Amino acid sequence: MAMKRRDLLLGGADDSSAQRLYARYIYSEHDIRWHHRYRDITSLSDNGRLVLDYSKFHDVVPEKK
Repeated sequence: MAMKRRDLLLGGADDSSAQRLYARYIYSEHDIRWHHRYRDITSLSDNGRLVLDYSKFHDVVPEKK
């Protein structure tokens, strides 16, 4: 049986150069996590500064129903 695939096309603008940017990636059906979301990588430190925890960058969690 052939594996299904999904094409993801993204577009945007680079703020520093005002140029349009495009990206394309092909995912197999096993790569897509339906009803999941990315884990929040932001928090506040004890002194109130924004912290970005990139160790969580690829983590996903199930959506709450």
